[in-house]
Amino acid sequence: MNFYPARLVGRSGRGDTCLGTYVAQRLYLPPRQAGIWAAAVTSLKMENVGPFDRSIREVEEFIHDKYDPGSTGPN
Repeated sequence: MNFYPARLVGRSGRGDTCLGTYVAQRLYLPPRQAGIWAAAVTSLKMENVGPFDRSIREVEEFIHDKYDPGSTGPN
């Protein structure tokens, strides 16, 4: 998966964010879709210092804009 941050800020938590998101999404989604979620959340995380604080809606919009529409699985 590709990462698409608008800017890079800070350097910590990216790996934890990516892996944690992937594992959490694998409970409900196939590997490819979980990977898209992980890449999207990590891309958004790279834009701010501190814990991830975006809404699910923002992540869904980011996925729709940057990745294959409809690839996030059921809502």
